[in-house]
Amino acid sequence: MPILSAMPRFPLLSLSLLPISLSAQIIRVPQSGTEPVAWVSVAVGALQSNAMSDHQSSSIWIFARPALYLSGSVEKAYKHGASLGVLGSYTPYRLDYQQLATATGESAPTECVEPAVCRARATSWSAMLFGQVGGGPGLYYVLEAGVGATGYRSFTESGTKEILPPSGGATDGVILFGSGVGYGSSPTTKLTLAIDYMTTWHKPAAGVNDRSMHEMYVYKLGVRQALGRKKAGL
Repeated sequence: MPILSAMPRFPLLSLSLLPISLSAQIIRVPQSGTEPVAWVSVAVGALQSNAMSDHQSSSIWIFARPALYLSGSVEKAYKHGASLGVLGSYTPYRLDYQQLATATGESAPTECVEPAVCRARATSWSAMLFGQVGGGPGLYYVLEAGVGATGYRSFTESGTKEILPPSGGATDGVILFGSGVGYGSSPTTKLTLAIDYMTTWHKPAAGVNDRSMHEMYVYKLGVRQALGRKKAGL
């Protein structure tokens, strides 16, 4: 190298050029920044849902009790605590089920047809494009939003385990808005406490005084874990 070959003849010049050479090499070494590449989140909570009716099965679903809510998300991290990714959730329901006497499609057991009401179980899922804003050390404010689809599946009578209509389930569009607080216990781990408001559009049963907009509230506690670190200057 030129600098090394010049050192025996011009030691002072060589020594003066050495820090410049080293500093140039150091500048090229990638450095880790403080922003994560992505976030992985999990949450558990309670979901409170309004009663709704279903056009396909001519049935009424009464969600009288809060249900367990489980969710997980993977989000790409951006500046200022913003992130965007996908969220999935799962909820097992216990509900009161009633099929209208005027139903013409799939038939429910007699104990589930009006005027009778039976105890039932079902599950729901959701898949959304999901984003969140908020972050930093200590306490901070959180805003959430999402849009996607939600589905209701596996309706069964609690006692006999007999399948209830709609046997194929139902799928609706859903939007989500939420807010809460977070706490940065470390640069890579966050705790969040939030309330989400979700609205779905579901075609109601004929002859029932019901609307197509269906509302749900989720009260959840979550943990966010950072993945990777962005390179400085990126």
